[in-house]
Amino acid sequence: MLRARCLRTPPGPHDGYMAHTWVRYRRVNPACTGMAMLHNHNRCQPRMNRASPENNLMPSQQPSSIPPHTDTPIDSQQPTSSTTLPHTDSQETAPDSQEPQLWWVERFEARRAAAAAAAATPKSPAATPTTRPGLLATVTQYGQLTVVLGALLFLPVIVLQPGGIYNWRLFTVYFTYWLFFSASVRRQLRFGALVKRPLDKQTGTWADTARLVAFIAALVLLHMLAVLRSGVSEFHVDTWYEVLSFPTVCAALWLHDKATKELGPAWDRVVAPARLVTTGVYSLAQHPIYTSYTLLFMGSALFLHSAPVALMMLAICALHYRRRAELESAVLKDQFGEEYAAYVAHTSPFLPSLLRPPGATSSVPS
Repeated sequence: MLRARCLRTPPGPHDGYMAHTWVRYRRVNPACTGMAMLHNHNRCQPRMNRASPENNLMPSQQPSSIPPHTDTPIDSQQPTSSTTLPHTDSQETAPDSQEPQLWWVERFEARRAAAAAAAATPKSPAATPTTRPGLLATVTQYGQLTVVLGALLFLPVIVLQPGGIYNWRLFTVYFTYWLFFSASVRRQLRFGALVKRPLDKQTGTWADTARLVAFIAALVLLHMLAVLRSGVSEFHVDTWYEVLSFPTVCAALWLHDKATKELGPAWDRVVAPARLVTTGVYSLAQHPIYTSYTLLFMGSALFLHSAPVALMMLAICALHYRRRAELESAVLKDQFGEEYAAYVAHTSPFLPSLLRPPGATSSVPS
């Protein structure tokens, strides 16, 4: 900022209580305060110009640059090469250097440039390093899993069917679910937390978010119905329910374990991973984890002696995971291009492609 700077004048006949001052725009002179300028204090002095000592003279001491009066018109006077005009304080010269920017302006411009550079080079959310949860967060996640599964399976029986909590099938399903879903907690302990929810393509639109909420609500209602039906059924170990449920649940556990270990840190929400996994069980199907979820829900319903609930589980899982597979396929296609197209050409979305002819395309749009 530039402020007025006061210069002291030589004493004159009319120099009374207040001195006449000239004002010119220069840098602030700390010694030239308002009271010093008012009382013509000695501290209110101009800064010395060491490069041009003649500029330090007062205007009355400098040689006059006005030529003597003559009768010749001004327009007819031709300047000579030997006539030079001396430099005075009234003649402003260009500054040697520009004024430096204010420090907060420089910092703001640097932050804006850094933000623009970061926005111009987007990075994959899966490639961003994440921190592993601590001991307290680990205990909290396992505790949340235990409480949620307990409320899902035991709360309907406690509220609507007293005495049904002693059903051993409920405890079997509970421990099976705990073993199945605890893999997500182990994944976070080993590879770090999942990406933030706003980056999940599954909740990118209101329609997809509503579809996810409806799927979760349908799962809760169907589990409640299966649990209540199991309390009024006669239990036998050698029925066709056990014949179908045991291999279905075992296949779900095996497939989920193999798929999650093959994915590693790529097992995340619907975001672009750092690499495309095409080995192991992923060489047979594109989404084996979704298949394992469907098998688990169907096998658990059959184990609770509820075939209608098992069929409804199959229906809602087919609708939900088909849409999620479409979103994931779109993300992978944008990320990997031709590599993902070649992978889709010889694999099925959910089931192993053992009987598919080579070169067949996927049934899920990508």
